[in-house]
Amino acid sequence: MFDRAFSLFLLTDNDARTTGTEVKANQDLVAIGLSNAVGSFFNAYPVAGSFGRTAVSSRSGARSTLSGAITACFIFFVLLVMMPVFEFLPYCALACIIEVAVVGLIDFHGLKTAWRVSKPEFTVSVVTFVAVLGLGIELGVLIGAGISLAIVLRRAATPNTATLGKVPDNVPKYGGT
Repeated sequence: MFDRAFSLFLLTDNDARTTGTEVKANQDLVAIGLSNAVGSFFNAYPVAGSFGRTAVSSRSGARSTLSGAITACFIFFVLLVMMPVFEFLPYCALACIIEVAVVGLIDFHGLKTAWRVSKPEFTVSVVTFVAVLGLGIELGVLIGAGISLAIVLRRAATPNTATLGKVPDNVPKYGGT
């Protein structure tokens, strides 16, 4: 459940940044929770956000929820009428369509800024990204948080010190180095 809520938050946050709208995380999470609770009484599938569908809608210029209804009608038409045409279409071709849309969600400028400002933070970003792609969102974010925590603890254990001056050897109480 955590992975769905976290991915929904990331999806809405990124979508809100690109469209310039405000994120209401509580409203989204309550809607998803109620949908799943009511759906459990009717053997429904659990509801979650879709990175691919949102990215395709956003990149195509959709601005309202009406685009979701139009997309649903189009999918219904395709399933009823054109399914034999898509029967032998390989999954890799369908994955390419989603990947092209999702690439726009990656913030390359933020990675360049992290590289310029702090190499450890850049490392955390890249390792987390690769771990999420390879191991899934829960484990990937957990690995990223662990590495980030390790960096914070290392910085706290080895604070930056500066030598302000050196006491000469001939001072009796404080002499020596």
